[in-house]
Amino acid sequence: MLLRFAWGHYSLIIVAFAISLLYSVPNLYPDKPAISLSIPSDPVVRKPVLKVLESPDFLNFKPNCYSSESDNMYCAFSTVDEQMQAKSWLDKTLPFSVHASLALVESTPKWMQNLGLKPMKLGLDLRGGVHLLVQVDTHQALSNTKDIPEREVLLHLRKQGIPYRGVNRSNNMFTLSFINDTVLDQASKSLETGFSALQIERTDNSLLLSPKLSSVQQKSEYILNKTLESIERRVNELGLSEAVVQKQGEGQISIDLPGIQDIEHAKSILGNTASLSFQFVANNVDINEAKSTGLRNYEVLYTDSGAPLVVYRDSVLAGDSITYATASSQEGKPVVQIQLGGGGEESFYQATKSHVGDQLAIILLSNEIDEQSGERAQTKRIISAPVIQQPLRQAFVISGMRSYAETETLSLLLRSGSLAAPVDIVQEMTIGPSLGAENIQKGIFSIVVGFALIMLFMVTYYRYFGVIANIALLLNLLSIVCLLSWLSATLTLPAMAAIVLTVGMAVDANVLINERIREELRLGASAKDALTSGYEKAFATIFDANITTLIVSLVLFTLSSGMIKGFAVTLIIGIAASMFTSVYVTRIISWSIFPYMRNLHYAIGI
Repeated sequence: MLLRFAWGHYSLIIVAFAISLLYSVPNLYPDKPAISLSIPSDPVVRKPVLKVLESPDFLNFKPNCYSSESDNMYCAFSTVDEQMQAKSWLDKTLPFSVHASLALVESTPKWMQNLGLKPMKLGLDLRGGVHLLVQVDTHQALSNTKDIPEREVLLHLRKQGIPYRGVNRSNNMFTLSFINDTVLDQASKSLETGFSALQIERTDNSLLLSPKLSSVQQKSEYILNKTLESIERRVNELGLSEAVVQKQGEGQISIDLPGIQDIEHAKSILGNTASLSFQFVANNVDINEAKSTGLRNYEVLYTDSGAPLVVYRDSVLAGDSITYATASSQEGKPVVQIQLGGGGEESFYQATKSHVGDQLAIILLSNEIDEQSGERAQTKRIISAPVIQQPLRQAFVISGMRSYAETETLSLLLRSGSLAAPVDIVQEMTIGPSLGAENIQKGIFSIVVGFALIMLFMVTYYRYFGVIANIALLLNLLSIVCLLSWLSATLTLPAMAAIVLTVGMAVDANVLINERIREELRLGASAKDALTSGYEKAFATIFDANITTLIVSLVLFTLSSGMIKGFAVTLIIGIAASMFTSVYVTRIISWSIFPYMRNLHYAIGI
């Protein structure tokens, strides 16, 4: 009589509980504050760094140091205070070629990591970090591109055999004049077919070409999306898997960086528009002559030491041809290893082949805001001008950086790609780790207190059936945590509120079932009929209530963003877990122990 249901039902519940428990346990091991050390593989540099880390002064901070697969060194600490004090001490002690940055490392046991078990990601309000709102300057990006393809328009007319008499360029307009109206009509029809993005107006014997407003809007949207993609790649390069990057308003991008502690470094990476340009050095041109006459084909740039060099204006290779870049070291000096693959490799090889013995200037281009004028201007700096010893193919090395930190930053920027438009940080909000920890404590406290009060009420009011409801509640909570961890969802304060709300809804379902059973017993139904009717008649009400909540949750998920979307995701997961535990699991348990209940009236609190 005990096994009223097939073994499959009991197996499903046991497996669900085991999996939920397994995925929930890693949340007992939160990430620890740490310091990441980018140490070159060169033994000459590595040995003194290891000596610093083994010194008594550093060991006073109680670090747990280990090497990662990428040869970086991580030192974990018990508290944020120890981490910050150790970082300050290392900045004063480490060699210039070693960069120490704040980080967070996993503390879950190795066997859990091998199984892919990780704690839930924490949002900005729980972990601390920084919120940035950046304005994308699409207007400047559009001004740097030609909205009217003049060359293509003229080439199109020539191919069609349509003669034009004159060309006039004015601001963002392009005027073509023709000998008569017949040729004008032919040109107008041909250009309307071939260039749908252009607005074409007739004036006497001329056609006035200008970009359509819709075309400008599409280009602005394209630039915004490309900038968003570049920022996302840079965020991923920083290792911030919990970060949220999304469009907000007109031409703005919202960036949430939970767990980030080196805020200035993150801002410099996300807003940097740096790119590389490779230009040959013109050793045969006099510097003073180039400065005084302003020769069109040359420009004078300066190295870090202040030495001027005359370089050809034409670039032999652009930064977007670089597909991969990584920081490394050679002979104790920081370098960037470059891999080409974005196009232009063959022409670069041929160009360097014909210039063996000449210098190749590697120029860093970046947009910086002038402190006096407040306007953005492009700056150029020669970071290296090596002599070409042999033709350069797809892989080569760049040297001449001032520090290993700059080498890492440059390699990161080259990997993630240049921003499609300049960006300005217009809003910044910082949440400290201590405030995030306080939010976690308050959130967990609210869940525990709410859970405990509900369990106490259910046992007091419904006795045995209250115990069954509490078992389902425990499985419900574990299921939510399990699914959030498995889906790599981000836990925020609103998500915690959704968990509390879900627990309340799960209890509501059990209250409806138990009250229905009580009602059937009061009407004189047998114990077996009362239990059957209680679940069958309450199910429709429970299902309707959960469906309406699910619809609202889906609307929130579709139309909202950020933390509200996290609330919706958690609520959807909670509804699914609630239907499984509050209806299915309690029914299986109730019918399994029903034969051992001597008095159903007493068991349900009547």
